[in-house]
Amino acid sequence: MLDKLNQDIIKARKESNEFELKTLTTFKAEFQANSKAKKPRQDDEIALGYYNKLLKALEMYRGTDYAMDSIREVDIIKRYIPKQLEADEIEAKIVDYLSDKTDGLNKGLVIKDMITDLGKQNAKLISQIVNKLLT
Repeated sequence: MLDKLNQDIIKARKESNEFELKTLTTFKAEFQANSKAKKPRQDDEIALGYYNKLLKALEMYRGTDYAMDSIREVDIIKRYIPKQLEADEIEAKIVDYLSDKTDGLNKGLVIKDMITDLGKQNAKLISQIVNKLLT
């Protein structure tokens, strides 16, 4: 993700697109701050967290000039957000995971492994599906 981000920053610089450049460099700063954190998060988590922060700002500034800038920022950052999986895709992956397990299944460990594999953005749905399948 950082490679794509760096390429897009260079492209925005070459095209003199100041707004996109500012948005992308601010976004990149989130990743740089994370690299210095004691408990670094995954790139997808950082991107999703920043995207959600922009959406909250958009809600807060609705009807103002700042809202228009927020809409543009959301559109730019949306390119970096991991694809949300559909429920049936997640369920298929969980069933596949469970078919490889022969020993006793611990719901908590299954959920943890699947969140690690499929991403934190799908955590709630993963939890619901695992609970349905293992109950």
